[in-house]
Amino acid sequence: MKLAVLLLCHKNAEQINLFLDTLKHPDIEFFIHMDKKANIVDQIEQRPDIHILPDCLRVDVRWGEFSQTQATLNLFLAASKMGKFDYYWVCSGQDFPIVSADKIINYFQKHAGKNFVSLWPSYSYHIKQIA
Repeated sequence: MKLAVLLLCHKNAEQINLFLDTLKHPDIEFFIHMDKKANIVDQIEQRPDIHILPDCLRVDVRWGEFSQTQATLNLFLAASKMGKFDYYWVCSGQDFPIVSADKIINYFQKHAGKNFVSLWPSYSYHIKQIA
């Protein structure tokens, strides 16, 4: 079971490194998008399981704008080109795991093949029909 952790980061290299150390596991690889405005890339731990997106895939992320989606898509693109993963888990660099890497891997193994993405209609968005 292989898990790709996709991290959207913009600040606090110490917290990001703690996240990376806490979830270090043979079945987990990390892909990091560092906001184009951030200058902490050189402070992020370097290991074979940590992949920082190159400058050409870094986006100037603006809260609530499509740039957040573009950064996420760039992470999926990079991870999918690196290998086959059973799951892709999108996190913020400000997140922090409250359970061990083993428990996370076991959870995904227990729910192998389950899709954790769901959609529902937005009642605040109305599509105008063209008559």
